[in-house]
Amino acid sequence: MGLAFHNKNTGTAFDDSVDGWIRKGSPRLMNDLVHLADPPLVAVLFTIVIAVACMRRRWDVAVLAFVSPVAATLLVEEVLKPWIHRTQSDPYVVHAFGYEPLAFPSGHETGIGSLVAVLGLLVITSRWSKARRAYVLTAILLVDAIAAIGLVGRYYHYITDTVGAFLVCVAVTLTAALLIDAAMPRRASA
Repeated sequence: MGLAFHNKNTGTAFDDSVDGWIRKGSPRLMNDLVHLADPPLVAVLFTIVIAVACMRRRWDVAVLAFVSPVAATLLVEEVLKPWIHRTQSDPYVVHAFGYEPLAFPSGHETGIGSLVAVLGLLVITSRWSKARRAYVLTAILLVDAIAAIGLVGRYYHYITDTVGAFLVCVAVTLTAALLIDAAMPRRASA
């Protein structure tokens, strides 16, 4: 996706279609939805995940919940955004920022996407019934989708910016989980 958006400042036909539909919604609702991706909220939620993991002596989960968002954010903000250099040229955004901000992949989505990826991995690997895992995973993904809708609805991003960030988060979380599993001794009981 990054190669397709390299040095672009417009959305794709897909972006235009989906973003146009989303932006027909209530601006007030979009403003409320975008707060699901607020970095302070995401940081508090990650802190809770890490604290619970530590209380349960799940050091692997605690490390994963710390490493995944940090690694994903560094990758997005320091490597991918500058390299891909896709900007958001919507007049609303340019007026708000005073310039065309880098948009792909979404930094806001990276935070909430990392949380969803970590929680999703924990749900998928849990001993819960298939039905329970499906319901909880659907709810977690729905929260992420709602946050993405808010980011698009407030003109911060194109929908593909949020999809790209989510894919980065999944890749980083799975890679981190594999490395942590290789580096940490196996637990006797899960």
